[in-house]
Amino acid sequence: MLPVSNRSPPHSHTLNHGAAGDALVAVALGTPHFSLAEFRTLDTLLDAFDGKPACDFYVNTSRFILWELEEAGLAEKFAARGIQIVVDTCTYITPVMKQLSGLVMTNSGKWASYAPANIGVTVAYGSMRECVRSAYEGKVRFDD
Repeated sequence: MLPVSNRSPPHSHTLNHGAAGDALVAVALGTPHFSLAEFRTLDTLLDAFDGKPACDFYVNTSRFILWELEEAGLAEKFAARGIQIVVDTCTYITPVMKQLSGLVMTNSGKWASYAPANIGVTVAYGSMRECVRSAYEGKVRFDD
């Protein structure tokens, strides 16, 4: 199992096409699909914020992980917080996202690589913590 880090990966600047302060249309996490451990990390990160994100917020996962979230009562909690869980696909493949133009932030190198060509968005790339903070502020924020 790979450890989950809140720091931006090395060489993330090559995947990032957003600047601090740029307005976001969405945040997209979970490519490859989010694990239960990643959802628990996300849950902890969300505790620092009130209400719902200022932009659309998507997390891709498998149906098995969704079932585990439902059993733990977390799926409902995420939905109430405005987090849309996408099952068994990625938001850069199927027309799931509400806005298909503008800047989307992700912590996934795979998503950052495929989304611009597949759905026409521009990508900001950062850590999970940076993505969560950015979602609630509605604009790109990087940890210094």
